[in-house]
Amino acid sequence: MGADDISYRLRSARPGDYAFLYDLHRKALGESIAASWGWDESKQKQLFDDRFDPARTQVIVLDNNDVGELAVEDRGCDLFVTRLLLLPEHQRKGIGTAVVWELLEEAQRREIPIRISLAKPNPARAFWERLGFVLTGEDRHHYFLVASPMELPARVGALRVPILRLEGGAGLPLPTYQSEGAVGMDLHAAVAEDVLVEPGAIAAIPCGFAIAVPSGYEAQIRPRSGLALRGLTVINTPGTIDSDYRGEIKVLLIHLGKEAFRVTRAMRIAQMLLLPVPRVEWEEAKELPPTQRGAGGFGHTGV
Repeated sequence: MGADDISYRLRSARPGDYAFLYDLHRKALGESIAASWGWDESKQKQLFDDRFDPARTQVIVLDNNDVGELAVEDRGCDLFVTRLLLLPEHQRKGIGTAVVWELLEEAQRREIPIRISLAKPNPARAFWERLGFVLTGEDRHHYFLVASPMELPARVGALRVPILRLEGGAGLPLPTYQSEGAVGMDLHAAVAEDVLVEPGAIAAIPCGFAIAVPSGYEAQIRPRSGLALRGLTVINTPGTIDSDYRGEIKVLLIHLGKEAFRVTRAMRIAQMLLLPVPRVEWEEAKELPPTQRGAGGFGHTGV
């Protein structure tokens, strides 16, 4: 699921949200605060009480469940994000990205920057930087980041791809991103029974679905690094799924390890990417433009 597919909403916080918001603070930041400074329950309660202000807080709601918190101060010349927290079970699912993109789009319409002060125990710095925020400074306890939406590239919308779940794929997840920054979607084995792949053997593992790749794109099947480390990889990597193929997606696995590998139902066996592919038109020439390398190949630069 991408950020464009997230149907969340924001509601104004109420005094009765105190328990939820403190629990959110503890669950989202407790581990990193404990590792950096040590968790002192009474001190954390006091700090939370000092900043608790329902009038300046919004609760993030997903499927009628409270899942996070957003606090943004509109200072006219910029938007200042003071908090964006999600319950751990709702992190890395695109919710935070969707929230930030809406802020960026508002800031772009108004031609103002977005600023954030991020406490150093908060592990989310990489998340903000991935969305275009840059570090402008820091002090003992905080990082200061800013994004100027006018300078950011346009948002890339989700690519809509028809997918057909086949009988063998009943009950299995569709291809799934395992994190917000993942570029490949994990594929699950739709085997009816365990498949034992002996060393040196090749097995065609069904995935339980078919797709209609959009014209101008290809789907690539690549190995998962964790399995490759154990000797199980994709023999024709990257495998190509053409836009006019309508059959079941299958992964051609080869086992390069020393002991048999057991593939079980629902095991994540490979990853799939959808990538644009230009249509080539040849222009026959009498000669090619010269380069310094020329016709050198097969190790001409040394080892």
